[in-house]
Amino acid sequence: MASASDIRLGALGLAALVLAGWSGWSRPLPGATVVAAARAGIWTPIDWKPSDGVADARLLAQRNSWGWADAARAAAAPGQAPPGAAPALLPPAQTGPWRIVGTADWGEGRAAIVQTQPPGTPRPSYVFRRPGEALPDGRTVTKVEPARVDARRPGSTTDEPAIVLFGRR
Repeated sequence: MASASDIRLGALGLAALVLAGWSGWSRPLPGATVVAAARAGIWTPIDWKPSDGVADARLLAQRNSWGWADAARAAAAPGQAPPGAAPALLPPAQTGPWRIVGTADWGEGRAAIVQTQPPGTPRPSYVFRRPGEALPDGRTVTKVEPARVDARRPGSTTDEPAIVLFGRR
């Protein structure tokens, strides 16, 4: 036998169904100014063409999405970079204040992530320094670990302890 609470719950559910049905079917029909959109012609499949890597690279170079063109111009300038240096690893002409904000590894070895803010720029920029490369103040990165970056002053010997720039000793 059904209890009073079951009957009340059933009546509440029935009332909800009636209210939902009434609100859905009681809307007025669209006005005379509302018409269906015109149908397109016969469907034709898209003619997919294989991508052209050279054209795609040229298009990306024109867009300069990641600022690589600026780094390549800096690398082409005389006296800016040692031969064989990757353009993305070049420091900006004026670094301004800088700090090491972390480390990263993209399969070519770990690198320190250096945040710089050149004078007159609204946003900071980021450069990557691997062991053996110079930081903006002239120190050389000696070791990069996941939570630590060590560096040495220019002209220091290997006997001197390295300076921990990021992480703990």
